[in-house]
Amino acid sequence: MKKSTMAIIFLILLPISQGAIIEISMLEIIDRYAPDIIGEIIISNRGRSSQDCMIYYWITDNSTGNFSNALDSGRKSKLIYSNKPYITQRTLNVPDTGIYWYKVRVQCDSEESEDSERVIALSNEIKRSNLVEKILEAVKGLITSRLNLVKGLFEKRPNLIYLTGFVLIVGGMCIWFIIIMAKRKKKKVKTLRRCILNVN
Repeated sequence: MKKSTMAIIFLILLPISQGAIIEISMLEIIDRYAPDIIGEIIISNRGRSSQDCMIYYWITDNSTGNFSNALDSGRKSKLIYSNKPYITQRTLNVPDTGIYWYKVRVQCDSEESEDSERVIALSNEIKRSNLVEKILEAVKGLITSRLNLVKGLFEKRPNLIYLTGFVLIVGGMCIWFIIIMAKRKKKKVKTLRRCILNVN
């Protein structure tokens, strides 16, 4: 057999020898707060042509639960392109906090791939408290960075301390002067009104 013929046969059989063409390359839970559990699914097609696939996803309260007796489930048909991962996020509902299994199965003609992820569903109250903590931490970090910036600026240029103090003193004196002048003007207006009333 010629080498060129053997090379062609090798290229044809290469995807088969490498295992399944369609596979779930990643299943990750990105939101685990009940009642909405969100999973991110990445499906890869390592073949040479696009394939029509049916994607099944469901959640169950036991490791052996299947699509037919799931707590929540869904399905979607999708054309999976060759060498172009398909990424999707799917939300499934659970009745309460606890331990669940998020499962995915992909069927494309004779190809099939399945994966599952154990999930500990948490309370939304924890999510809210975590959000408040993150906001406070972000504010704290922002204030700290600004204080460090000012501190570094003063360390590099010590004269700025005196300049800043001078500006604050002058500014305070200006405000005090404006307040005094406003009070005097108000007093003069009152005196003028009394004079007008006495003349009448």
